[in-house]
Amino acid sequence: MYPTETTLRLKRQLLQTCQELARYAVDSIREVHNLVIACLDGDTSKLDEALANISVLKNKSIETERTLSNELIEAGAIMTSREDFLRLAAPLTGIPDLCEGIVFRLREFFLRKKPVEKSLKEGFKELVAKTLETVVKLREVIFTLGFETSKIQEFARSVEAYEKEIDSLFRTLEIKIIFSKADVSTILLLKDVANLIEEVADRAADAADAARVLALSVF
Repeated sequence: MYPTETTLRLKRQLLQTCQELARYAVDSIREVHNLVIACLDGDTSKLDEALANISVLKNKSIETERTLSNELIEAGAIMTSREDFLRLAAPLTGIPDLCEGIVFRLREFFLRKKPVEKSLKEGFKELVAKTLETVVKLREVIFTLGFETSKIQEFARSVEAYEKEIDSLFRTLEIKIIFSKADVSTILLLKDVANLIEEVADRAADAADAARVLALSVF
């Protein structure tokens, strides 16, 4: 096989691994989204199932990142932009990890049958819905790599715009949580959950930026 053909094959292989990471990221935040909506609407029957599902997704994501690292090691000097692939993989792998933290906290919270004020319910639903949209848009960015690189900039800007909107939603929700009538433990836990959801959006923006760099350096 000629060097150019070998490089193209490696690029496709590495890209497929990154796409797998993007799928795990979307599945993880969708799990969070569905659990938040269900619990805030009074259905807490899926707490254990959601935690088990998210743990599986996190472990698969970690294993896939390890696979990517091994592929890059095997590629050696023939792949000159190895760091760019790793820079993309890191935030993608971080999203399921953050989602596991969110689900774990939600499970502990709702098992204690703590009440949530109506304004906070609305704020959380809006925040998690927009975060899901952001990660789905990120997946579009990743799947566009390699065949429609001209659209990468446009899609990446969409992710960044969503992330800025989420920052605003988070700040508004954070103030509502702090000045709510809830007890201290509820305030601390809900604030932590909101912060983790917002951090998922931050990771998505980091991944979109890394994809933009990868498009310029590799594809």
